[in-house]
Amino acid sequence: MNLQLFAEGEKTHAPSPRRRQEARNRGQVFHSPEVTTALAILAGTGLLWAVGTSVLDHLAAFAVTVLGNLNHFPLRPVWPLYEAVLSLLAAVLLPIMLGMFFLGTGVTLLQTGLVFRSPRLDLTRLNPLTGLQRIFSRRTLIYLAEGLFKVAAVSLVAYSAVAGQLAALPALMLTDPVAGASRVAGLALAVGLRAGVALLILGIFDYFYQRYDYEQNLRMTDQEVKEEFKDTEGSPHLKKKLRTEQRRLALRRMMSQVPRADVVITNPVHYAVALVYRPGEMDAPRVVAKGQGFVARRIAQLAMEHGVPVVQNEPLAQALYRTVEVGDPVPAELFQAVAEVLAFVYRLRRWA
Repeated sequence: MNLQLFAEGEKTHAPSPRRRQEARNRGQVFHSPEVTTALAILAGTGLLWAVGTSVLDHLAAFAVTVLGNLNHFPLRPVWPLYEAVLSLLAAVLLPIMLGMFFLGTGVTLLQTGLVFRSPRLDLTRLNPLTGLQRIFSRRTLIYLAEGLFKVAAVSLVAYSAVAGQLAALPALMLTDPVAGASRVAGLALAVGLRAGVALLILGIFDYFYQRYDYEQNLRMTDQEVKEEFKDTEGSPHLKKKLRTEQRRLALRRMMSQVPRADVVITNPVHYAVALVYRPGEMDAPRVVAKGQGFVARRIAQLAMEHGVPVVQNEPLAQALYRTVEVGDPVPAELFQAVAEVLAFVYRLRRWA
């Protein structure tokens, strides 16, 4: 009994499109923040490298301006100095920050797409016990270990970029300020490049893990599949679609029987009924296909393509179409008429 309950509660079915859409409506999408962060770091490093000379020129000009005009800056207020600093930061950092922001936003949208989630208060999050369970849950511990590993790996890679230059950094205080700033900027670019590449590699692995974990969480049990089918079965649109598909399959099965028929009786345009009779196997001829209008013309055409005799008999075709369903035997009152047609067909075969 316990094994049966375990099997029933096991998530063995892939998530349905409806379950995916419901999860998306709740804001549950998978993405890797590390990929976004890594690309943002690489973009910032690239932009800093592209405008590095301009940044150094701005910094040098600002230093000359401030140091050469210290006597002109009043102690109070200091707003002119603040204004100069803010203007410099805006000119130097704003393009880089905007580039990183738009790239990070674009990468996140590529992973998740546009997600609109209606705000809803989750009262379970106000429960302290539930919060403690989330903090000390297995998933949280895995995320913590994964985060510590990523920080250690990226820090080690970043340190390797400056490990050989640490001893020379104090000597930069005695060199030309512009040359020293250029040296420090080069180290910063090296650190940013290596850290960004390392984080991107970790982010790629994290992306595939997040997708795997997301798919596993959305998988469905047998009971969930049954409940979803029960809910969707009541949809008028789905019922109509199912009926259409059933009619299409039934028509295909019926048409596949026409080449095996013994005769097709038609009312040249309006009705067509295909009959089969196997002496010794059947007590009476059976209707294997019938149709009206386009279907009737298609039955007659298919019969002629496969060499099945087509006999025009308007009263008999109408009577068979109206009184006999596909798969049923011919009723006794139509035996004589059908027997005459079959005898005529057999004579034709003998003559042939």
